[in-house]
Amino acid sequence: MRLLFDWLDARTGYRGLLAPLRRRILPDGPSWWLTSASCLAWAFAIEVVTGLLLMTTYSPSLTSAWASVFYIEQSTAGRFLRGIHYFASHALIVLLGVHVVRVLVCRAFRPPRELIWITGLLLLPLVIAWAVTGNPLCASQKGMTQIEVEANILGSTPLVGPAFQRLFVGGDDVGQLTLTHLYFLHVGLLPLAGL
Repeated sequence: MRLLFDWLDARTGYRGLLAPLRRRILPDGPSWWLTSASCLAWAFAIEVVTGLLLMTTYSPSLTSAWASVFYIEQSTAGRFLRGIHYFASHALIVLLGVHVVRVLVCRAFRPPRELIWITGLLLLPLVIAWAVTGNPLCASQKGMTQIEVEANILGSTPLVGPAFQRLFVGGDDVGQLTLTHLYFLHVGLLPLAGL
């Protein structure tokens, strides 16, 4: 195995790129607490990869969204992929919560790391918005009812609620424009905001 890695390093030089990471010394030594950010990054990467793969067969149309999800579910690989995407999204929310608690407990929000804390706080509503916009994309009865409830909650916000509700739903009733808005938010706008 070492010969394989030596051969790969001779052609790519990957060990030189990884050397600074290997020499990094943790001030308090290694700990499971310190893995929360890495686990969060891996869950996010899994979400991106599985989401891109699911996009290849998903149809964001009110008349064909359910059928495309049903088609994905018919193959073992599709069901597995969708399951990973589903559970990784839940893991992302839990891991972000664990990370925020870890930063609070370890008091890692103090300078010079306050930008990490602010970034984590900004990511929390973004990750929740990903989950909210992703659930109804299968156009099932549960998903459509969920989006109606969430739109009504949004509409009950004082002053700006009704305007935001119409913008979110794309009119007065949940329909094709709603699904288009959710799809754009889920795969376009929110990932850009996360970068």
